[in-house]
Amino acid sequence: MPNKKESLLFQHGPFRTILDSRARPHYIMLADSSLEVLPVPSKEFSYHGAWVRALVEGLRLLGPETTISIHLGFYRTRKHFHLHYVALDRDRFREHWIRSRGYAGVATLDTWEESNKKKSQQYQRNDIAGLCKTRAGAGIQSAVKSANASFQSDAPILSIPSTESLEGMLATLHSLARKLGIDRKNRGGHICVRPTDSKMTQFMGWLLVDVTTYYSIHPEPEKWLLNFAANEEFEIWT
Repeated sequence: MPNKKESLLFQHGPFRTILDSRARPHYIMLADSSLEVLPVPSKEFSYHGAWVRALVEGLRLLGPETTISIHLGFYRTRKHFHLHYVALDRDRFREHWIRSRGYAGVATLDTWEESNKKKSQQYQRNDIAGLCKTRAGAGIQSAVKSANASFQSDAPILSIPSTESLEGMLATLHSLARKLGIDRKNRGGHICVRPTDSKMTQFMGWLLVDVTTYYSIHPEPEKWLLNFAANEEFEIWT
């Protein structure tokens, strides 16, 4: 159940959406305490029905200027089920924040993009420094090809062709994430999905993964690594 410190936006069955406790443009969807044993990372997508309906309702209320983000591996900071809605409409999120919490934290929220970029660039340097140069096996390479995934040239991002099915997109991305192993504690990634139109009839999706994983599957890993190291605009905002 919601606790008194949460800034509850809306409830859909056993799932509730709150403002993130940190001053950043994220909403968080959580499960009620009675469902705390639900979805560990490897099983989340066995529960399509209830939480996907809640997810769709959340998108309807928050609007198409929203990206869904599910953290895996070392990016995951909560033990139990949760996912992020990232607000692309920063002004609207700011209004939600002030309406729920007043002006406390607004100064931090207003400078979030600048501080987040610095944090992302530090992560970029650290992840490159910790790179383990290995190559993925044929099975993993085949999984990437079967998903019709495309490689971003200067960031560790795999994009998947758009689809009309939110559930289908999530399932495809999660399946690929598990085959890549980014749900393990020593690896990490974000499953990201965003509507491509105002009526939310199409969805685009991508995986942000750790450098070691991306290097292992990229067809030209050294060329990509040079591009990524030179990318001064890299930012993890999901």
